[in-house]
Amino acid sequence: MDHKKELDELTAVVLREGASDIHISEGRKPFIRVSGLLISLSKSVYTRVDLENFLSLMLRPDQKEKFYKDKSVDFSWSHGPDARFRCNAFFQKGAMSIAMR
Repeated sequence: MDHKKELDELTAVVLREGASDIHISEGRKPFIRVSGLLISLSKSVYTRVDLENFLSLMLRPDQKEKFYKDKSVDFSWSHGPDARFRCNAFFQKGAMSIAMR
């Protein structure tokens, strides 16, 4: 999988659908929130390796170190000139997740 292309496609869906956030979790399909409703995307289920690759594209080395040490990190991430996301990467019940708003 081309993780940069996949991340670009996910953020494009958020912008196109007017979603307030997207949730990407290990072992689950991603979903977006539109007008308060959670909508599952017809994408593959992501593995831990997929999420680690997404985070490698999104985090600075010091943020990545904090994430693995503290099991959570808040950060911002820009997708092009018009989209900036507030993000949280975290572990919940042993599974890795990323929430982007």
